[in-house]
Amino acid sequence: MMTLPEPSFEFNNKVQILIASECKCGKEIPELHRQIVIKEVIRKMKSWFTGATINPGEHFGYWTHDDGTPADEPGDTIYCQMSDEALARHENDFKQLTAEVANLLTQESVACTINGHMIGYPGTFQKCIHEKKPEGLKGSLPEPISQREL
Repeated sequence: MMTLPEPSFEFNNKVQILIASECKCGKEIPELHRQIVIKEVIRKMKSWFTGATINPGEHFGYWTHDDGTPADEPGDTIYCQMSDEALARHENDFKQLTAEVANLLTQESVACTINGHMIGYPGTFQKCIHEKKPEGLKGSLPEPISQREL
């Protein structure tokens, strides 16, 4: 039997962000716009955590907007795993990114998960993506609208 070499890395932490396919208004988000946001999410996650993985179409979300209308849609999951040090250094950056995605994709909220703890951040846009191109979120991190243990 061959002896296993020492691992080159071992990560104890995992973060993920869910990327929606529909705008808050219920219309499909233009794929080009989604891809621009996805590439920016991956770029930032790579710079903070040295890597990212996307699972296109991995989830189908069944959510309900505050007004009671359903938001049932396919979406992509982007995740990565990292060291304790990298997570400590960039956890707030990751949360801010989640809030920015909510705004850029004109979502009522976008969920991220950090080590099994789900947090949703609200969008702060004035008009949906179909009416006006949204701007990135500026300022301090908003309070999460919900938190769930997974």
